[in-house]
Formats: sequence, C-alpha cells, structure tokens
Amino acid sequence: MKFRVYGIILLSALVFLFVSCSAPTADKVKTNLPAQVSQNISKVDKAIQTQDPFVKEEQPVQQPTVTPEKAKDYDEKEVQKYYDKARELEGIQKYEDAINYYIKAEKILTDHTPKNTYSDLYLRRARLYYKIGDLNDAWYDYSTHINFFSQDYDAYNERGIVSYDSMDYETALGDYDAAIDLTQDKDYIFYNRALAYYALERYYEAIDDFDKVISFNSQDYEAISYKGLCYTALGEYEKSISLQKEALEINPLYSIAYNEMGNASFYSFMDDDAIEYYTKAIELEENPNYYFNRAKVYLYNQRYDEAVSDFIRTIELNPKDYEAFNQIGYCYYNMQEYIQAEEYFLSALDINYMYTPACYNLGLVYEKYEDYEKAIEYYNYVIDYAEPSDSLIEKAKERIKAIS
Repeated sequence: MKFRVYGIILLSALVFLFVSCSAPTADKVKTNLPAQVSQNISKVDKAIQTQDPFVKEEQPVQQPTVTPEKAKDYDEKEVQKYYDKARELEGIQKYEDAINYYIKAEKILTDHTPKNTYSDLYLRRARLYYKIGDLNDAWYDYSTHINFFSQDYDAYNERGIVSYDSMDYETALGDYDAAIDLTQDKDYIFYNRALAYYALERYYEAIDDFDKVISFNSQDYEAISYKGLCYTALGEYEKSISLQKEALEINPLYSIAYNEMGNASFYSFMDDDAIEYYTKAIELEENPNYYFNRAKVYLYNQRYDEAVSDFIRTIELNPKDYEAFNQIGYCYYNMQEYIQAEEYFLSALDINYMYTPACYNLGLVYEKYEDYEKAIEYYNYVIDYAEPSDSLIEKAKERIKAIS
C-alpha cells in the first residue's frame, strides 16, 4: 500500500501564473514507500508455510483457565483435520477458507483447553487476516497471541505492521520499540521503526534507524534511498540526491531513487533536472506517481498540454486517482477552458466527495459562469468539510465575501 508523503516546501511559494483574482488549488508531488512496512514481508509468508505451528521457544504462560470438569476428552483427530485443511488452503492462497477452518478448530479447543495451549492458532490466523486486509481482526489475534507469548518479537513487529497500515503510527512505533527491546539484531524491525518515525515526521530518529539498517547491510539500497527521503523532508536536497545516487550505484534499476531525485530537484527549483529524473524513472517503471510528478513540473512551467498528457496517463494507470483528475481540471482552468475544467473537478469529487480542493476549484469555475449561488454552495462545502487548519477555509470565505 503506498501512501503519499508531502514535501516541506509549500507549493503556494512556487511561482506560476495566477488567473483572475484567485487560482485553483493543486497538490504536491508524490513519493513511494514500500507496499508493506516490512522490508521483507515474505517473512510472514514463510512463517505461514512452515509445517509445524509457529511457536517461540518455551515461555512462561498463564495458569490454565479451564476447569477440570470442562477439560473433558475431545477428538484430537478432528482438530488436526481442521489444522491440516487450513494449511492446505493457505498453500493455495484461499485465505478466507483457511480462516474458517481455524475458527472451527478454535471452537473445539476453546471448549476444552486453555488458550495458551493453542496460541499458534491466533498467530497463524492473524497473518491470514492481514493478507485479506482485515486489519482489525489481525490486530486482535496478534494481541491474543502476545498475551501468552510476550517475548515474541516477531509478533510485536507484525502487529506494528498492522497498526502502520491502519495509519496508527504511534501504536506501530510502540510495537516496534517492544520488539527492539527484545532483540537488537533484526534489521527489518529497525527498518519498520524508521518508516514509522518518518510517518510521524520525526526525521532525525528515522535517519538513525536507517543508519542502523545500513550497518547490518551496506548494500541495502532501499534503506539508503529512504534515508535520502528524510533529508528531502528536512530541506537538505543535495544530501538527498547524493544518497539516491548511492542507492543507484548498488541497483541501477531502482526507479524509486530517480523519482526521489526528481522530487528533491523540483523542491530546489531545478525543473529541468526534475523532468530528466522523472523521465528516467518512467523508463524503468510505468508508475502513476512518476507521471503525476513529471506532470506537476510541466504544470508549474505552464506547459499545460504536456501536463495534461501525463496526468491522463496517471489516470489510465490508476483510475481512482482523484488528485490527478483535479490537476487536469487545474490545467484546463489555466487555459480558460472552463467546461472541461468543470468536468474533471466533478470527476475528482465522484471518486472522493470530501476532496475539498476540487470543491474550491469548482467554486472558481462557477464564478466564471457568473453562477454565484452555485459557487457559494461549493465554497461552503470547503468551509464545512476541510480540516480546521486548511488555508482553503479562509480563501473560500474571502471568495464568498467578494461575490456576495
């Protein structure tokens, strides 16, 4: 799952031609982070595929909670049958069916045995819930497992991944801290914590953890590249570009490094360099973010036709990218083609009706039509739904005052 990370330079500080008495709002360039927090998420896959239940070395456990009367005989073969079927289904990636068989096994075991005797069931099922995107149930099952195996650093790490993917970065950080308290020799946990620090804008701490990862493996080009990303966020663009070049020396096909060099160059107002780097990234990988970023450079240089072409390619690769729809509308607005601008702003809202930049931009379009009632309607959407700190709120209020 990628998510967008915004640079520290405000785009309003960038110079471009304003139209009318206000200008439509745009979005910042995009960067790529790993699809999962874990540097090597296949670790989870390997654990699932093991033949024996994934249980750590012996740990102190709680006393059984099942009374002698309840601990009657049960059909162990029936439980083993459910386990075997679940693992078989895991192997052919039928994860939801596998979960159902673990639930059947859990029901029998719950009636007759204390939970600490089958904690591996919760760990296995947590990993399957994660695979199907059920983060709530995954977090619950990881927590149940940790309750009985509190020294399982991998379980803390994996629960941290779940929280990270839920964008609960503080909770993720707590789990990575707990894992590192238990072991200091696992580079992937430091890598995960570094990304959590990055998401929390604690860039220096992220850099320290990326340095730790690199100390384990000096050829880890991803860690080197993401360390550079931290320096981009801190405004140290030359240092960021240097680290991206170092990553490319290790892996010349690493397109993300070219994209990040483009971002650092763009923030440094070196637009020609930015276009060159984004183009190299695109040549290596047709990633919608790379087209989006190159289009932004074209846009800020008023090369609207080229910008529209790249934004359209972005949408072809990612039809749900409402930001790209908004950007195309932005281009057409600047070209005074208001009907097309309106069409793309509305398309952005069809995908995300809470996307207030498109609402604001529509207000500007309707001002051009002299449909002030409708313009005010969209400005009010901005006032009602934008985050309290969003500068668009004051701009929308100013526009309403100007046309009322």
